[in-house]
Amino acid sequence: APQGLANLAWAFATSGARGSAQRRLFAALAAESPSRLATFKTRELANLAWACAKIGLAPRALFEALGEEVARRASAFSVPDMSMTAWAFASAGHAAPAMFDALAEAATPRARECSGQAIANLAWAYATARHASPSLYSALASMAASRARDLSPQAVSNIAWSFATASHPLAETHLLLDALGAAAQRRLGRFKPQELANLCWAFARVRLPSPSLLDALAEEAARRLDAFSGQGVATLAWSYATLQHAQPDLFDAIAAEAAPRLRRFSPQAISTIAWAFATAG
Repeated sequence: APQGLANLAWAFATSGARGSAQRRLFAALAAESPSRLATFKTRELANLAWACAKIGLAPRALFEALGEEVARRASAFSVPDMSMTAWAFASAGHAAPAMFDALAEAATPRARECSGQAIANLAWAYATARHASPSLYSALASMAASRARDLSPQAVSNIAWSFATASHPLAETHLLLDALGAAAQRRLGRFKPQELANLCWAFARVRLPSPSLLDALAEEAARRLDAFSGQGVATLAWSYATLQHAQPDLFDAIAAEAAPRLRRFSPQAISTIAWAFATAG
C-alpha cells in the first residue's frame, strides 16, 4: 500500500542505518513507487521525498514523477508538508521549476500557518534551489520578523543565510535581518558555532552593519573558537573584514586559534583568512 511504502521509507531514513543491504532495500522502494504516486496521499508524497533526500538516494525518475505529482496537487498539501517537500528537492539537488512554482503559489497565502521550522525550511529550500519566488519570500520575511524572538537559533541562522543568499530586495532583507539580529543578540550563547558563523556571514553578505550585534557576536565567538571548523573561522574573519567592523580581540583570537590548525584548514579557508587579515589591517 502507498502508506506502507512511504512509512517504510521514512522509518529507514530516520533509523540512521546506512549499510549496503539497507540501501538496496531503499533502492527497491524508490523503484516501486513512481508508477503508484497517484494513489499516495499528500503526506505520503512528502514523507517519501524527505526520506529519499535524507538517505542521499534520489533517483531521477522517482523525483521527476514526484515533482509532477506534487505540482498537480500542491494546493492540497499542508504547510508542513510543503516545506518538507521543498526541502527534500533542494537537498537532493533536483530541479523541479513547476513544482517549486506550484508550492510557492500554494504556500504564500498560507504563510501565517508556518511554524518557525517551516519558514526556515521553505526559505532554505528556495535559496538552495536558486528558485526565485518574491511573493513567497515577502510573506516569509513578514512572518519571520514578527516571530523572531520565538525562532530557534537554527531557524534564525538558516533564515538569515537564506535571505542573504537569495536575490530578494535588499530593503526587505535588511528589515528582516535587523529583527533576527535583535532577537539573536539576547541568546547568542545558545547558538552553535556554525549558526554564529552563518548569522555573521548573512549580515556581511548584504553589507548590513549592526554594531551591537557584531560586538556581542565577536565576544561569544572568541570564547568558543576552538569549536569552529576551519571554514567557520574563515567565515568569521571574512565577515568582519567585509563589514569593516574593527574587532582586534577577535582577530587576535583567530590568529592564535588558526596558527596551530592551518594544516587541517582547506586552501580556501586559508586564503580567506589571509585576505581578511590583510583587509582588516
